Amino acid sequence: MKVDQTLQSNASILLRTFDKISDYVFFMEVDGSAYRYVFVNEPGKRAINWSDADVGKTIDELVPIETATLITQYYDEAIRTKKSVVYEDYRLADSFYTDTVEADDVLTLPLHYFESEVTPIFNDEGNCTHIVSVVREVTERKRRELELSILKDHHESLRRYSPHGIFVLDHHLNIKSVNPAVTVITGHTEQDMLHQPFLHWLPESERSRVRKGLQFTLSGIPHKYSIYAEHQSGERLDLTVLNIPIEVGGNITGLFAIIIDLTPEKNAERATVESERRYRQLIETIPEGIIVHQEGQIIYANAMALATIGETYLENESIFSFIAEEYHQSTRQRLASLELGGPVQDTEMVIMTPSGDKLQMDISSLLIDYEGETAVLTILRDVTEKREMEQALRQSELQYRLITENMSDLVCILERDGTVRYASPSHRTVLGFAAGYYEGKNTLDYIHPDDIQIVREQLKEMKEEDISLTLEFRHFHADQRWIWLETKI
Repeated sequence: MKVDQTLQSNASILLRTFDKISDYVFFMEVDGSAYRYVFVNEPGKRAINWSDADVGKTIDELVPIETATLITQYYDEAIRTKKSVVYEDYRLADSFYTDTVEADDVLTLPLHYFESEVTPIFNDEGNCTHIVSVVREVTERKRRELELSILKDHHESLRRYSPHGIFVLDHHLNIKSVNPAVTVITGHTEQDMLHQPFLHWLPESERSRVRKGLQFTLSGIPHKYSIYAEHQSGERLDLTVLNIPIEVGGNITGLFAIIIDLTPEKNAERATVESERRYRQLIETIPEGIIVHQEGQIIYANAMALATIGETYLENESIFSFIAEEYHQSTRQRLASLELGGPVQDTEMVIMTPSGDKLQMDISSLLIDYEGETAVLTILRDVTEKREMEQALRQSELQYRLITENMSDLVCILERDGTVRYASPSHRTVLGFAAGYYEGKNTLDYIHPDDIQIVREQLKEMKEEDISLTLEFRHFHADQRWIWLETKI
């Protein structure tokens, strides 16, 4: 009797001890295929709203069917395998805790996550009589695991999708891993790179400088520099290298070597420089004056422009110091229209040379990009001699007209087919028709039919042999008669 009391007293102390721990303790009796509650410690009671009145009730009577099915599944497994079973789940508390915590806007973690350890108890006959289930909340651990998984996925996404080559180096500067971009940039496969020194794929001339950069980063300071390397195909690569230390537990254990491929940009820069060189060479040899100016200030003038104006240096000079004053206002209007994107027609103006000469210039202007800034390119064509010749020609024509229009003889200018381009005023006096009457008509239509064939043959002979010709033929008069003409062609 005393022994029984002692056992009951010790059992009571043990059960009260379970009330002091934070884990949920469930002591279940095995009743065939059912599991009945015998004891639940205080934390467990609060978790499922259990009371002493629930002693003897089955799992199905106290928890939702989905949770009861899950618990029964693991209880059955523990009895079948005759050993403890550990599992994780959050559905045990779903009916009591419904909140969830967001993680990275995609993954969610229940506010309460549990780990259960189910232990079967067997009697001397080998029958399972009871189940002890200890449930502990592992939410913080699961949250840390989730955060670690997200960080791992972030790192893998960066590694996989970064357009820049990423090397992971150990503290001996050997390659531990590379991302796919390394192969794209260098042409070397991951198998070629792994466990090799980072310097092995670089040109000998660059290794010393790169080694210093890597060792500098191992001291804990990121470092960035530019190098050139070679693609596996032998093509030149222009790269920027960014070294970032890897710190684990407060110690530098290696570093990231990130390569950024600047080859397309550098090739474009080299092509631009070469293009600019050729462009300047062309501009310097073109037989027209070229001036580039911004807000009226000259920033470039080619050799032809200098020779035309008679200067050896024009940069920083104002274009208006050479333009005749009467053209200043129209020039300002043209430049304003050009800067607004409006149409600007070619024009003529007079420029003044340092020696005082006035030059007639044909001017064309357009907007260009000059060393990254908008500027105006103006083409100068010296038409002074041309205009002087035109003036002389106009004077000559005037004199010619004065002579022809005061002659008593007939003067005509004909096309090759005989069409009259010009007829002198004396046509009215000699033939009775006004001079304008003939212009545009064919003179052969007014020759007597008996003479026309001879005239045509002689004209043909004149064209073939390029000789002058004197003809006599009858020509129609306005008073309906024929008169004889002697004509020199």
